[in-house]
Amino acid sequence: LYEWSSNFGGSILRPVLGFIGSIVVSAFFYTLFSSGEKFFLGFIYALANALPFIGLGRQSAELQLQLFPDFSSWSILDTSLFYFLLSLNSLFAFLFLFLIGLGLRNRFRL
Repeated sequence: LYEWSSNFGGSILRPVLGFIGSIVVSAFFYTLFSSGEKFFLGFIYALANALPFIGLGRQSAELQLQLFPDFSSWSILDTSLFYFLLSLNSLFAFLFLFLIGLGLRNRFRL
């Protein structure tokens, strides 16, 4: 997996594509949860959860209300699946950001 995703830390492009891909896949699933109408909001929500440290995290609660207005009436299974996908989104984003940093470090030999 390490070889595939970053060529053992030698590639910057692979983790960038992985990061973008994980955001798009997460946005797709968030759009499915929101009845399939708001892909752009799903994309922004996925990005806000992937990069909370640049100030988008504050927008996350507002975006969640716009995307999922009936969130409080979801079943426990839907809620658990939603939080699992949210965790995967954050995990993959962190992983790919780390690999981007590793690739930059190896490129410039810092």
